[in-house]
Order: sequence, then structure tokens, then C-alpha cells
Amino acid sequence: MFSGVVILAATAGANAQITRNLGGGWQVFIPDVDIIDIIRDDLVSSPTVLVLEKFATFKDFQALDLVFTQTAPNAQTVTRIILTDEYVFNLTGLDWSAFEITLTSQVPGNTAVFNPAASASLSILPFTTTTYAPGNQQVTYGGGTVPDGTFWTPGVATGAIVIDLALNPRGNSTFTLRERPIPSPAGASLLAVAGIVAAGRRRR
Repeated sequence: MFSGVVILAATAGANAQITRNLGGGWQVFIPDVDIIDIIRDDLVSSPTVLVLEKFATFKDFQALDLVFTQTAPNAQTVTRIILTDEYVFNLTGLDWSAFEITLTSQVPGNTAVFNPAASASLSILPFTTTTYAPGNQQVTYGGGTVPDGTFWTPGVATGAIVIDLALNPRGNSTFTLRERPIPSPAGASLLAVAGIVAAGRRRR
């Protein structure tokens, strides 16, 4: 299942950075495979659709980025990526009130957008609301709480997150998928206080 992995950093104490070949004309750079990973589901992927499973552990509220890069000519590159069976672990020490995913394209002529209609059946419990930003390059799930120490599993019960791609004519498309949890209002207040205390200690 984990074939086609190129180790980029293997020194002791370094983050386990890897570039994983996903097939379908795509590879993904993973900043630390110990806290986030994404793999191809060979059973349901096809020449036209790349189906992926993702695992992530958030120990703080810093965003995690996955950078996708095209590796094949446009005619051999999949233009629909589906994220299903996700397991997202909340180890931040605080409850989450929302979760945000953003797509950013780095190459002119290349766009990556969410497909709201194709993603409509996605199971997002305990969240209850889905809000897309104009242009469908950002989606926020809210209206619920993911308690600290628990998993959020979008797509495990039903549905998936569907991403549609327009490729750069030169065949060098790349985009970043960024995820970040949003703390509950009470948790956000605690983070703000902690930041003020830390700043005061640095000044002293």
C-alpha cells in the first residue's frame, strides 16, 4: 500500500518528510508522515478518478499542508480527486468548533476547486453545516463540536470531498490542500491568553 515513497529527510530527529507517488499523474509532498499521511485507494481509483484516504493528527492549531504536483502529461493526468475515509485526530488540548480546508493553485492556468454538488452526501458529524467560500476554493465545516481527544471522520459513513482540477496547458500543475481546526470560542480565549503570557515572558 505504501509503495512508491521517496524519503526526503531521514536524519535522526528530523520530520519524516516524504513525497508519495499517488498515480493518476500526481504526487504529493507530505511535511511529516508521523502526523499526516495520504494514500491511494487502489480498489476504487480509476484512470479518470483518483480516490485517496487521509489520516491526520493535530497537536496544535497550526495548518497542515499537502502539496500536490503533476507528474504526467495532461492527457494522462486525472482531473478529479476524491478524499474519502478520513481520520482526523484532535490532540490540541481544546475542543474544535469548526474545521477549514483551503485549495491554493500555484501555477497560472491551473485551478483546484471543491465540487459542492458531488460532495453533498459527505458525512461530517458531529458538524452539521458546510459553507463554501466564493469560487469554491475553501470549505468550512461547523455547527458542532469535536472534543479534544476524539476523532473526526468525514466520509467514513457516507460520501466524500470531491476536488475538480483544471490543468495548466504546459502540464506542470500544482496545488496545496491546507487544513486547520478552529477552536471553540472558549478555547480561542485560552489561546489568546496563552499568547499574551508567552509574549510577556519573551520581553522579560
